[in-house]
Amino acid sequence: MAATLGATGVSAIAGRLERLLREGERDEGKLAPAVAQFEDACAQIAQKLAEVLSADEGAASAPVDAAHARAALNDLEALLAEDDVRAGAYFTEHAARIAFALGPVAEDVGRHIAAFQFVEALTLLRDARRAAGPGLPT
Repeated sequence: MAATLGATGVSAIAGRLERLLREGERDEGKLAPAVAQFEDACAQIAQKLAEVLSADEGAASAPVDAAHARAALNDLEALLAEDDVRAGAYFTEHAARIAFALGPVAEDVGRHIAAFQFVEALTLLRDARRAAGPGLPT
């Protein structure tokens, strides 16, 4: 899945971890370093997503309109509901629209997506939409 997002480092680390597990490795001394590497790589992706959001906030760009923000949220919600790994690339591509719609919650959604925690990301997105009511593009 990580390779789909262009995160080839995570993909390689996940492949090693998967190989160990598939081979029946149960020695914590061998698994723990691989798990730690995987967690670090996921944290780096989350950091990159946060940087993208921060860069979008500071960039001088055309204002985001509510219709485009609503469409971005709807599309992201559909990807997350389907547990589709393309949610990561979509989130990155539409970060400005998503941040416009979700505000600071967008960063948390991005972290969950980067960690492939799609259920958590979907829950945050839906909760933010419900809490904002008519003030948030829905």
